[in-house]
Amino acid sequence: MTEPDDMARLRDARDANRRVVAAESFESIRAERTRWLWDGRIPLCAPTLLVGREKLGKSTLTVALAAGVTRGTLAGDLLGEPSSVLLLSYEDSASSTVKPRLLAAGADPARVFQASAQREGIRDLVSLPDDVEAIGAIIQEHRCRLVVVDPFSASLAAEINSHRDQDMRRAIASLAQLAEIENAALVLVAHFNKSTNGDSLTRVLGSRGLTAACRSVLVFGKAPDAEDGSPDRVLAHAACNLAAEAPSLTCRIEPRVIDSDAGTIETSRLVFLGDCDTHADDLLATRGEDERSDREIAGDWLADEMAHGEWVKAAEIKARAKSQGIAERTLQRARVHLGVEDRREGFPAVSEWRLTVVPTTTGTTGTTATGTTEQPRIAEPDTTPSDIQSCQIQRTGTTDDAAGAETTVERVRRIGQMTDEVAAEQAWCELQREQGAVAG
Repeated sequence: MTEPDDMARLRDARDANRRVVAAESFESIRAERTRWLWDGRIPLCAPTLLVGREKLGKSTLTVALAAGVTRGTLAGDLLGEPSSVLLLSYEDSASSTVKPRLLAAGADPARVFQASAQREGIRDLVSLPDDVEAIGAIIQEHRCRLVVVDPFSASLAAEINSHRDQDMRRAIASLAQLAEIENAALVLVAHFNKSTNGDSLTRVLGSRGLTAACRSVLVFGKAPDAEDGSPDRVLAHAACNLAAEAPSLTCRIEPRVIDSDAGTIETSRLVFLGDCDTHADDLLATRGEDERSDREIAGDWLADEMAHGEWVKAAEIKARAKSQGIAERTLQRARVHLGVEDRREGFPAVSEWRLTVVPTTTGTTGTTATGTTEQPRIAEPDTTPSDIQSCQIQRTGTTDDAAGAETTVERVRRIGQMTDEVAAEQAWCELQREQGAVAG
């Protein structure tokens, strides 16, 4: 084949994929200074990562930032320019948690928006990067200058592996491009993993691609010198590619009571107190007054990994858990507590796991004084879509169950709620043996 023929084939392939790669001289590119939503901490046109331990008030911090944007009081390039905000919250109830916090923070609720999706008429989660185009339309329509995704891991489409650098970089790239086009700030919220080694950047849950793709990384945690139960917090800069790291800030989560049509509501707000010398790595060793056990944290991780309800090789789950610092014994206790099914298929037999009763954040009971949200462990069987997410529950009980008899789903839930872990494991093994006998 001649060289012209080769070039023609390449052109045909390019046209078929509608993908063009071209060069551009830097002479035609105008140099611009970095513009900031919040001076030195949160840039416009780029992604920022906000990371910290669970249940210490990261979401309350994002509400405080949103309030400042809607009032035009946040120090930065939008100072004096009230703007709109898009909050994509996957853990907190819009009505009982987010709205009260916005009111307590003094936000203009008319400038704060949430987004929801529908699939075949049923309410569904906003999924990224699948819904980026729709999110872009919302940002354009309402001229949003701040977009918060809380937590970012919950927004990812099922095919995105949060532990693969390539997957995470591609997911963030589409959002980052959107932020650049719309001149908006993008804040992605994340948690620390279970590892006890490493610094604040290596301790972020998921792939290293997450921290690498974000231009600014902020760590939020309990003040190291604070007494147990203290509402004192610190916001520290762990990394910044666009400017020198900003000074750390002390802040406090204060309880608030607001009046509404439904009566008085207890909520919280975050206030900034001033600069401090705390380093981001100093916040790794702090423990929240309500920090959960290793099994509960492992359970949340496992529920997130298996929320799709499909069979997954147990070896793959164990390998991912190990990479997050979760011991296999802790993982097994979390599996029993959640009621994860276990089967052996093939020859030689391979162990596979599946979660059919999916924990959810539906039915939040309100906001504590420290800005955290109390949530039930296991979702009740309900075919009505929730305010935040919809979940499918597969009933595995037999049709011969007598009226009033405990179904398999009810039994799994009862085992999952047992506080005696040894008894729970024994009950789960007994259920597995019975199910295996029925299948045989």
